[in-house]
Amino acid sequence: MEFLGGEHHNEQSWFLHTSEFLAKSIKFYTPAAAILFIKSHRKALREKEELEELNREKVEAELKYLKSQLNPHFLFNTLNNLYSFVITGSPKAPDIILRLSEILDYALYKSQKTLVALGDEVKTIENYLELEKVRHGDQLNVDFNKNIEDSSVKIAPLIILSLVENAFKHGTTENIDEALIEVNLKQYSNTVNLDIRNTAAHASSLPDEKSSESGGIGLVNIKKQLKLTYSDRHEITVNEENGFFVTSLQISV
Repeated sequence: MEFLGGEHHNEQSWFLHTSEFLAKSIKFYTPAAAILFIKSHRKALREKEELEELNREKVEAELKYLKSQLNPHFLFNTLNNLYSFVITGSPKAPDIILRLSEILDYALYKSQKTLVALGDEVKTIENYLELEKVRHGDQLNVDFNKNIEDSSVKIAPLIILSLVENAFKHGTTENIDEALIEVNLKQYSNTVNLDIRNTAAHASSLPDEKSSESGGIGLVNIKKQLKLTYSDRHEITVNEENGFFVTSLQISV
C-alpha cells in the first residue's frame, strides 16, 4: 500500500488500480533494472579482460619457453667454433670474438623484446654466416642475398635466424662432401619473404620430421613460435627438391 502511494480504506481496492500500479512499477523498477544491467555488463567486461590477460600471459610464457630453447643451442654451437681457433692461436680469433659478442648481445638482450628491427636480425644472421664459413672452410658454400626496403620494420626475433641455423644443422652433416646454403631474404611494404635452400644429406627425411640433434628445437617449435606470434599472418612450407631442402616463409608484419 505504501508503494502504491495514497491511502486505501479498502484493502482489496488496490487491485483495481492497474494503471497506477503499472506506472509506479515502471517508475521504480526501470532504474533498478538499468542499474542491474550496468553492473552485470561491467562484471562481464572485467571477466573478459581478465581472460584476455591470462591468454596474453600464457602466450608470453610459451614464447619465453621457446626462446629459452633457441638461445642455448645456437650459442653452444658458436662457442664450440670459437674454442678451436682460440686454442690454436688463429689470427681469426679476434674477429670471431667480436662477431660472437654481437650475437650474444642480440640473443641474450635484444631478442627478449617482443619485436625487433629487421636490420638487427639481418646483422646477426650475417655474423652467424661468417662464423659458419670459418668453421667449415672450403667444404661450405654460402650465398646470402637480401633486398630490404626498410630495415626498421619490426619482426619477432630469432625466427629467421633459427631457420637459417636449422639449414646449417641439416645441410652440413658429415655425410655431405660439399654443402651449399642459399638464403634469400626480401622485405617490401608489410611483407617479409624468406627462402632457404640447403643440401640434403643422403637418405634423410625432411628436417621437421627428424628428432633434433644437440638439443636444438628444429622446425616443429619454430612453427609453434610462428603460430603464437603471427597466427594467420604467416605461411611456411618445407619441401625436398632435387637433393635440397627448401624452406619458404612469408610473414605479414
